[in-house]
Amino acid sequence: MSDLREQKLKITVLGSEKEDLLDFEPFDNREKHTVLMVKNDETALLDTGSPPMLEPEIHKHIMKLRNEGWEILGELKLGFRGRDTGPGEEVLFASDPLTLELGGKLLPLLDPDQGSPLLSRLSLIREELAREAGLIIPGARLADNMNMEENRYVLKYREMPLASGEIFLGMLLAMGDTEQLGKLKEGWSTIEPSFRMQAKWIDAKDEKKAQEAGCMVVGPLNVLLTHVKTALTANAPGLLGLQELANILERLGETHPVVVEEFFEDNKKLRALRRILKNLLAEQVSIRDMITILETVGEHLDQIENTSLVTEFVRMALGRQICLQSVDEEGRIRALTVSPELERYLMELMEEGPGGVRLALGPEDAEILLKAFSEAFKEHQPCWALVTDPPTRIYWKRLLERVLPRIRVISTMELSPDVKIETPAAVGLPKDLKSQKSKKKDK
Repeated sequence: MSDLREQKLKITVLGSEKEDLLDFEPFDNREKHTVLMVKNDETALLDTGSPPMLEPEIHKHIMKLRNEGWEILGELKLGFRGRDTGPGEEVLFASDPLTLELGGKLLPLLDPDQGSPLLSRLSLIREELAREAGLIIPGARLADNMNMEENRYVLKYREMPLASGEIFLGMLLAMGDTEQLGKLKEGWSTIEPSFRMQAKWIDAKDEKKAQEAGCMVVGPLNVLLTHVKTALTANAPGLLGLQELANILERLGETHPVVVEEFFEDNKKLRALRRILKNLLAEQVSIRDMITILETVGEHLDQIENTSLVTEFVRMALGRQICLQSVDEEGRIRALTVSPELERYLMELMEEGPGGVRLALGPEDAEILLKAFSEAFKEHQPCWALVTDPPTRIYWKRLLERVLPRIRVISTMELSPDVKIETPAAVGLPKDLKSQKSKKKDK
């Protein structure tokens, strides 16, 4: 690609008065982020600004050029520093970490003549995730993939699939139970991709019939967008790299330099902070309040290598936020608790090892406990939280996430006095469990 410097290229600049491709002078003294395009024997670049972020208006411009016969080859980062470029000044490809690939029949979602509905809605999802989770998601590159099924989409992060599914433009997705869906004689059955609900694709003319049957009805674009958002939320820890964290701290440093400086000065602290933030995101705790998080971590720098422990201190500092994230429509937390006997049982299973504290819990006893919790939550529905003692919270979470991943596990030190808590029952010690003491005697 180094021969691009020698070519007489063309470039189109967004927002320019001319719609035609303009002459591109490669040796100006700045860095360019561009999209490489070809048409017949012509080569051109679309200037997307710096840094490269394919926002809706850029996507619309690209679609217009594609309709005119231009083929998009990829994104380029051109790092020229004057005419005397010297060794090492190369033309580099800048890969987009997040990509949404679409089958051929889904391309109308990008068509500027139809308002490019997918583009503006994706921008809203990024804003929602920033507001809700505190995580800045990189802009997604949208690409067609003619090797996929025509109605399929795939969301990838660094070339690894995060989510995939299929939607049918012009149709609607009806969701409900077996009886409700059974009243719809036409259409075909499927599974809603985000929450794995029973569903059926129906003709748009049958929308009223589906609603009368008690089904929830959504359009295909909403199905795709909900799937994208849930996938990004579920994979949020993996989206927080060191560079993303550094970008967050740099912005914060403009107003709170003292809070962030010690993490920039020590790379080990920066990496430990990232692990703590990933722990929070893994349990869907927003990291938007970075001031509180950094101040709390700063108070426990002598223990920062034990990131699990420091995460628990941060959770206590974010207690009110965690509670507000867990309330139902009536503004309350309806949660089960753990009986004192069962808490003592778990404490007896804790063993100190080279890698920290672990639970000496056998697979049979684990299954007995999981069965007890599953039955308790089923009996006391709706109930989506478990309140535990602070020392055992993380261990209950690790145990339950295999079969009850959506249950929020909250310690008593995280409860906010201004949030109402309802505890209909406590999970007791199953009779067929052995205590740690009795196990030691058996040995």
